[in-house]
Amino acid sequence: MSLGNKVRALRKVVVVVLMWSLLWPMAGAAALPALAQGAGGADAAAKPRLAVLGVTSPVFSRSSAFNEYVLNLITHDVTTMGRFDVVERSHIDAVLREQRFQLSGAIDPATAVEVGRILGVDIGIIASVEVLEARRVETWYRAEAVTMVRLIDMQTGRLISTLRVEGSATGDTSLEAQRKALDHGFGSRFRNRLASVFSFQGSVIEVHGEGLKGDTVFISVGRSHGVQVGAEFEVKRPEVTTLAGMQLPEGDYFMRTVAAIRVTDTSSEFSRATVVRADDRVLEGDTVVELVPAKSPEEKSE
Repeated sequence: MSLGNKVRALRKVVVVVLMWSLLWPMAGAAALPALAQGAGGADAAAKPRLAVLGVTSPVFSRSSAFNEYVLNLITHDVTTMGRFDVVERSHIDAVLREQRFQLSGAIDPATAVEVGRILGVDIGIIASVEVLEARRVETWYRAEAVTMVRLIDMQTGRLISTLRVEGSATGDTSLEAQRKALDHGFGSRFRNRLASVFSFQGSVIEVHGEGLKGDTVFISVGRSHGVQVGAEFEVKRPEVTTLAGMQLPEGDYFMRTVAAIRVTDTSSEFSRATVVRADDRVLEGDTVVELVPAKSPEEKSE
């Protein structure tokens, strides 16, 4: 074999090795065929951009330290959920200072829209610590905390929801009891309530088997939307699409629950799930709606 032929043969070997090294990591994706199809990926909604704008307290003389504490609790919770693009606190403070905005618990719609435009956010959170009391009980303290958390649509100024966050706890000192009472109201309890307000939905994009209990389905929401392994969804299907001979808008369809599924694996844009309950077959195109736990593990253990 001539030197030129040897070089060409060696080049072919190198190309084959390189292609195999690139394709080999994809072999594991064979178990997730729907994830490799890209179906629905282009239409996947970006995470809503959220800013925790501030915490006030009209009743407590040491509100400053506790306001910062509650602000950190809320920021931690919305970040941990994984379904929001949370704006850095330092950026929020810098922008508000530059624009000379003073936000209160009763932000008006015009101000909300202006702040939303400047920060480029969809959702704003403003909280107010309404109650934070500690009383001595023998040799320890018992504290109660109530925080009102307002969720605001920063594009329209509309109030989305107001959550009353309550907590109670005991401690060796009044300060310890108060901090623990605040902790008690937030965490998984608060995240579950936020999830019920901002629950996400998607659709079934692939069904393996008959779509009955124990079968596998793939859905159009994944880690980038905040979906985690173990999350549960109801599978719904339109039952009534017309009323009195008139076609209903898609959002007003009467939906029937046909099954429940539990997520077993996720990618950025998709998830694999197992059908855990089936009143009917799951079909491609069915809607999936997140099921939020009625109680968090913390609440159940109380």
